[in-house]
Formats: sequence, structure tokens, C-alpha cells
Amino acid sequence: MNSSNDEKQDSFSIPSPEPIEASGDQKAESEAAALAFNLPLESARTARRLAALSNQEKLDGTVNRVLRWLIWTAFCFAVLSFGVLFWNMLAPQCLVFLSPERLTDLRELLFSGAFGAGLAALWRSQSRRDEESN
Repeated sequence: MNSSNDEKQDSFSIPSPEPIEASGDQKAESEAAALAFNLPLESARTARRLAALSNQEKLDGTVNRVLRWLIWTAFCFAVLSFGVLFWNMLAPQCLVFLSPERLTDLRELLFSGAFGAGLAALWRSQSRRDEESN
């Protein structure tokens, strides 16, 4: 933009809002939490409480990762098992590698209610944990 005396003026733009990121500094976050709850920073009791909170968050994160790993492992197992089942049902007899007994066992496992209920329970548990963490 040009003014009346031909000087250029700086343009002004409003930045788009971005999410605030946590610092990742455990000590700074502990101090901020202590100040937010009006707790004395020098107190040993406050330090123990903040350390316990930090440990609980780490444990929750570990449990969350383990549950996610179990869900993905169970899902991959189910997909692979269905693939093996369909291969043994549709392939020519010379390419079939499961015996009829094993094929029956696999079919019973996959189509039983226990397998689906276990996967559903893992999924619900993980969804509940995700909702609680947000």
C-alpha cells in the first residue's frame, strides 16, 4: 500500500491459531502444575505428589501402547487366519496345506463368539482409554 507521501506501509496479517504444544520439560511442567494448584514448590510433599503424578502418566502411556500393540496383533492375526482359511477352501487340493482337522479348528476359532468378543473387548478398552486421556 502506498501512502500520500509514497512510503510503503507494512501489511498486517492475523496469524492462524495453532495448537499449543507441551514443552516436554518434566521439571517445568511440574512447577507449572504446582503453581496452578497453589502448592509450595519447596515442599517435599509437593515433590512426592508431582513425582507420583508423573509416574502414573508414564504407566498409563505404557499400558496404552501395550493395548494398542495387542489390538493390532490380534487384528493382523485375524486377517492372516481368514486368508489361510479362504486359501484352503478355494485353492486346488494340491496347494492345500492344512489337514481337515486343522481347517475345522481354524474355522471354529474364527467363527466362535469368543474370538470376536475378545477383539471387541480390547477395542472398547482402548477407546475408553483414549477418551479418558483426551
